[in-house]
Amino acid sequence: MGKTDSALAYMMKHIGINNHLNQNSKAIETYQAYASALLEASENKLTIAQQKIELKNRSLILFIVSATGILLLGILLFAFFWHQKRQQALIKDLEKRELENQLENEKRLKQLQAKRHQEKIDAKAREIASYALLVSNKNQVLQQIEDLAKKLPENLKETREINRLIKNNLNTEQAWEDFMLHFNKIHPRFFQRLKSAPHAKNLTENELRLCAYFRIGMSIKQIAQILNVSPESIRIHRYRLKKKLMLGEEENIDDFIRNV
Repeated sequence: MGKTDSALAYMMKHIGINNHLNQNSKAIETYQAYASALLEASENKLTIAQQKIELKNRSLILFIVSATGILLLGILLFAFFWHQKRQQALIKDLEKRELENQLENEKRLKQLQAKRHQEKIDAKAREIASYALLVSNKNQVLQQIEDLAKKLPENLKETREINRLIKNNLNTEQAWEDFMLHFNKIHPRFFQRLKSAPHAKNLTENELRLCAYFRIGMSIKQIAQILNVSPESIRIHRYRLKKKLMLGEEENIDDFIRNV
């Protein structure tokens, strides 16, 4: 009886231990299942976090690449437009220089043409002055011959022939007309402009003739020789002409006539 109770107690204890072990095993299994689930959830969260990090990294890389591309594109566009602007500036500068050179060449050409034209006018003026002096010298010689002829008997055939030749060649009006013909070629409308100037409407024929001589730059001595008068007489006529034109003391009559 005592052995039976011991065996029963031992069995009950064994059963209790087994039950306890079974309960512990279930708890362990439950804990392991919870731990597995928690570990799986953590792994899922870690995977999601890694994916997010990877996505962020990809986004960052994509942003950096895009930003770099945009920056490079901006640099290229800036360089292109800057190059275009510089090219346009160079072209404009070149065109400006070409225009300036062209204007300068045209200016020089005009100056050269004006100089040549003035040289031609001056040459013509010298030619007219020389012609007028030549005519004046011829008239003086003829006048001297006429004076000598007056001392010869008038009834001589030779005397009459000399007087006829002098009369035919001593023609001061024809010489003046020839002078005016050449003068008007190099100074057209001079007398019209002169007469339109203030106080010049009532100039006499001799005063107009004097102005023409002044216009071609003849000296007082040359004019006196042509008109067969003294240089002092020309100076007096010059002074009276200046007063008639109402020119001031500081004004030069030669400048006035050259600007007509």
